[in-house]
Amino acid sequence: MKRIFLTLVSLVAIVAGAHAQLGFGIKAGATFNSLLWEGCNDELTISDKPGVGYAIGAMFEYIYKPNGLGLDITAIYSKEGLKANYHLKNGTPTILDFTTAYMKFPFHLKWMPSLINGGKVVKPIVYTGPEVGLILDSNKNNNHMGRWFEESASFKWNIGIGAELWNTLQVCAQYGIGLNRMFEYNDASIYRVKGINAKSSTFTVTLTWMFR
Repeated sequence: MKRIFLTLVSLVAIVAGAHAQLGFGIKAGATFNSLLWEGCNDELTISDKPGVGYAIGAMFEYIYKPNGLGLDITAIYSKEGLKANYHLKNGTPTILDFTTAYMKFPFHLKWMPSLINGGKVVKPIVYTGPEVGLILDSNKNNNHMGRWFEESASFKWNIGIGAELWNTLQVCAQYGIGLNRMFEYNDASIYRVKGINAKSSTFTVTLTWMFR
């Protein structure tokens, strides 16, 4: 019975391997970041401003060719800008400017069906999955930064669409929904402000050159 089971497993692996498409890609793109604030009150109001950055990394991809389903795993370095305009009551409006460097590890379930001419010219791409980002460095450009606190990691859920051209170039647009609090403002002693926090979401446009 054990031999039969092992034989079946081997056959499945051989068949799956024969129809699998493995790829390695170099990815680069631009990031556009926004903040969703919670807990603002009469003592402190905050308005978000878009922040711009860049990302570069490497991607491993596995696609099962008969139905186009697969996955990709990426290690990507991202330098992101985050900006906000905050106004303390009876005070002067101040620009809050963060520049944060991340090492991000997204894991996506992916669908790349060969709908037109066997996918030789163009294939649509749809994907989704979680992302973990570890903060490598953060520069806070403001005199009041001592009252701001930043988390050490970010967690996002990514949703993306795009296309692959000539089995080589992937062009994708992705939105990463922030799942955890990234920034918090605490200054109860001076401005009676405490517990204001923000989640960071990111829109990304990338190009990936694939090697198969």
